[in-house]
Amino acid sequence: MPQKQQRRRRILRAALEVFTRSGRRRNDIEVIARRAGVGKATIYREFGSRNRLLEEVARGGLAELLSRMVEAIGGSGDAGEVVGDAVRAALGFFDDNPALARLLLLEAGESREPITAQFLEQYARSRPAADRIFEAHRKSDALQSHPNEALVDVLMYLITGRLFYWVLTGQRTRLSDDAELLTQSYLRGVLQPPEV
Repeated sequence: MPQKQQRRRRILRAALEVFTRSGRRRNDIEVIARRAGVGKATIYREFGSRNRLLEEVARGGLAELLSRMVEAIGGSGDAGEVVGDAVRAALGFFDDNPALARLLLLEAGESREPITAQFLEQYARSRPAADRIFEAHRKSDALQSHPNEALVDVLMYLITGRLFYWVLTGQRTRLSDDAELLTQSYLRGVLQPPEV
């Protein structure tokens, strides 16, 4: 990997750590620079501002999250297995990246609007993959009665709600331990055909 890319990665890792540990204080760029082993000027030259640095940290994390989810749902299996794989991928990602969860949900501050826009952009990019998966499982009567967008949105609501509660309460449990419960809740509440 070229030296410039390595330096950029060090800065982004340091920024994630500093932003989530200290909140966004006045001297955080100095601390990030020190931890990344670069000068403050390098950070400003590379990212332009503190907010742009924060946005870039979020962008990279969101892209990786959605990439993992799309990869997870690319496997074969019935609708339940595919949904379970997506839920495990998302919750496992945040188990591995709790600082990013905190940053996205609590520390974004002034950058919340651009971060939300980035999330929606990444989400839109992942939709064709999700649509292909749901279309492959259209045999279920329940799936036939709901548009793909609604099916994906409800799944994201479940994941995001669990994540938000986990971050707010500072729970130490692993999110992925709840993957089966969320998956079954989704399958029973959304995918299971109504009893006649």
